[in-house]
Parts: sequence; C-alpha cells; structure tokens
Amino acid sequence: MQDQGFAAVGLPVALAIIMVGIGLTLTTNQFTKSLNSRGVITAGVIGQLLFVPIVGLAVAFALQMEPVFAIGLMLIAATPGGVTTNLFTHLCKGNVPLSIILTVLASIAMMVTLPFWIWLSGKLFPVTDHELGFISVPPGPVIGMLLGVVALPIALGMFIRAKNENLAKKLEKIVSVVGVITIVIMFVFLVIDLKDQLGDILVKTGPAVVIFTGLIMALGWGLAAIVKRPIEDRVALAVEFALRNSTMSLVIALTVIQDSEVAAPAAVFSVVMYIYGGALAFARRKARRPAEVGTRGVEIEEDKEKALIAE
Repeated sequence: MQDQGFAAVGLPVALAIIMVGIGLTLTTNQFTKSLNSRGVITAGVIGQLLFVPIVGLAVAFALQMEPVFAIGLMLIAATPGGVTTNLFTHLCKGNVPLSIILTVLASIAMMVTLPFWIWLSGKLFPVTDHELGFISVPPGPVIGMLLGVVALPIALGMFIRAKNENLAKKLEKIVSVVGVITIVIMFVFLVIDLKDQLGDILVKTGPAVVIFTGLIMALGWGLAAIVKRPIEDRVALAVEFALRNSTMSLVIALTVIQDSEVAAPAAVFSVVMYIYGGALAFARRKARRPAEVGTRGVEIEEDKEKALIAE
C-alpha cells in the first residue's frame, strides 16, 4: 500500500487519454442541458456530501468495526467521486456531462466537508494510540487533478469533434477498449500490491466495504429516481456515488493521518468499486442489446415498406 506505483502515475495519464476520447462524444449542448437539470445536480451533490457519509457511519456502527477501520471507511465516504466515475459513466451508457459536473462540484465542496467528517469520526470512533487532529485538504492538488485529468482532456476531445466530426467518430470507437484495458490493469496492480496483506484486510474490512459500496450505489440510483430523472441520469448518480476517490483516501491515510490500518478500507474499496462498476457496465450493455436489435428490426421493416411503396 505504501508504493502506489501505477495508481499514482500511470492511472492519471491513462485516464487523461481516455477523457480525450470521452470528449469526442460530447457537445456543448449536452452540458447546457445537464446544467439546466438543477434538481438532479442538487441531489447528486448533497447526496455525496451528506447522505453517503451517513451511510458510512451506519455501516460502521451496525458492523461494530474497530475504530481505526471505521475511520478508514469514513475517509472513503467523505471523499468525492473520483475521475474514474466519468469513465465508468461512459462505459455504462450514462449521462457523462452530468457525471463531470458532479465530480467537479463535489470535489470543490469536499475541501470543507471532508475535514468535518474525519473530525467527527475521530470523536465517534476514538483511537487510543493517537488522536486525529484537524485534517486539511490542500486545494492545489485537487484543482490540478480536475484540470489535468478531466477538464483539459475533455475540452480537447470536444474541440476535435467540433472541427472534424468524422475523425471524432473513428477515434471514439477505441475509447471503450482502452477503458476496459486500463481498468483491468489497475485491478491487477492493486491485487499484486496487496497480496501479502489481502487476506487479513479482507476479513477485517471486506464485508463493511462491500455492503457500503452496494448501499451508496443504490442510493445514487434512488435519488435520481426520486427526482424523476431518466435512466442515463440514474446511472450517472449511481456511479458517482459508488466510485469514491480511493486514491485521495489512501494518500490522506498514509501521509496525513499516517496510519496504514486507516488506509486498509480504502485499499479494499479500490478493488471492490471496480467490481461494482464493471457489473453495472455489463448489466447496462446487456440490457441495451435487445433494445438496439429491436430498433434495427423496426428500421429494416420501415425500409421494406418504403421499397414496396416505391414499386
């Protein structure tokens, strides 16, 4: 867990490339439409900053987690959705502009809310060997990550689409393949990095992390359903809620709190969230295939009718 290797360097670079590809599928009109959907944006931001940490507290208390692991779980809950949410929303055929908007807004707001939740966790789950002080989140690295990995690459992709739509369509075809390869590599590196401690960590934190991730994914989907949003928006919120910024959690646990046990839930979550995200992507693509086949069938029948009329 101490050497993040690929996660620290390779993943941001790979994600930036993927974000260029995602930008190839987007237009300014899509962002305008999503920005006008204030109800789902409000639900998405408040849900991440308030409801997700409350779910984390409930799971920690219900499973009677050891204090140090409970704080680790709360650290995950208090961080926003990571930049991988935009990739998975794309793979799951969700509303990517909405996902990007929520990532940016939650990442900015959590600079205030994250220190509060960690302070509260320290009070509710006191650790005897050391006391958690005030944890600050420096804005520089967060803003740099958002600009370098999300905003600028997506803007480049949208620029290419605006200038040459045919080229954009050709490049778009490789995005999903690159995304899947990146996810598989990330998953493998995480498992290799944790191989010596994986068994013990899974026993102590695995059930809580699995339950927590499932609950917050369902929470995101449910909030979007409550405000009566289409399935693409429900997918965006489900992914945004479930795929927390585990890299940020690991960095804070290991460098600010300086406790590898606090980092343990984030390490397990780094693996579990990809399983949930991959399962949703598989389910969404499987569900879309019959609809796409049906649509093509209708188009074929319409073409036959037009041919008969022409005759």
